[in-house]
Amino acid sequence: MDNNVKKQVEEHILSASGLNVKSVGYKTIQKLFSIGEVIIWFNYEVAMDIRRGCIILGLEVKLKRDIICIDDDVIINYYEKVIGLKYPEQKPELTHYDRVKLIRDKHDN
Repeated sequence: MDNNVKKQVEEHILSASGLNVKSVGYKTIQKLFSIGEVIIWFNYEVAMDIRRGCIILGLEVKLKRDIICIDDDVIINYYEKVIGLKYPEQKPELTHYDRVKLIRDKHDN
């Protein structure tokens, strides 16, 4: 997951929500994006309101037993469909062997 994309989606949701920076709901949304989930039994009403609000805004927050959660697919879907931007192409992660080979090739040249 591209952190810039995740940050843009978080900022878009926070600004569209209209919540005050010091409010519990604002902090709950920040926690949802930083951890990826929020346990609902600590503050059930706030968590469920956040989930409903996010769904209205187009972010399909999932409900699993006692948590609300988001994953990479949800963020990418929101980024492309609601914000209207194309998700950047991800480069495959290099293995340790490939990184060592690249370093050696640079030193040889």
